[in-house]
Amino acid sequence: MTTRPLYKTFGAADKATLFLRLFIGAILFTEAITKSQQFPMLQSEYPTILGIESATVVSIVGILELFAGMMLTVGLLTRWIAVIMAVVMLAAAFIFFPAQSFDQSELKVVYAGIYVTLAISGGDVISLGLASGKGVGDLLSALLDAVIADPSLNEREKLISLSHLIMKDMR
Repeated sequence: MTTRPLYKTFGAADKATLFLRLFIGAILFTEAITKSQQFPMLQSEYPTILGIESATVVSIVGILELFAGMMLTVGLLTRWIAVIMAVVMLAAAFIFFPAQSFDQSELKVVYAGIYVTLAISGGDVISLGLASGKGVGDLLSALLDAVIADPSLNEREKLISLSHLIMKDMR
């Protein structure tokens, strides 16, 4: 049985996902730094949420942005982080800051759209840094062949481990 090389269906989209992860990671780092620098002013702008004082909310949001920025930049748990951040952005736009006009909430909605895009596209193979360009297709083709030969390998952790082995053999 011959399989069609998967690299022909990969390339620009994977690079775009990588760019988007790095781009939004940099924005999150910038936001976290801004929150630390403008902490006193932001305390008065942020609401008390679920009984948590605004100063604590600003701190939690800053830490979340820093953590999410790191995780997205290195490509770990991309989908989970993206889903969490999409929910946070939509909550900020429509629940926690409902008095703002849409013009003021528009950027939060755009960020949520970016996070939803990352949640859909993920980017595991490139995120792992195992392959790029044609190597992504070669790796995915080898993984597909392995799973066809042994369907029990079709689990994320097993595929990641197998990816490392395959890439060692390809080098």
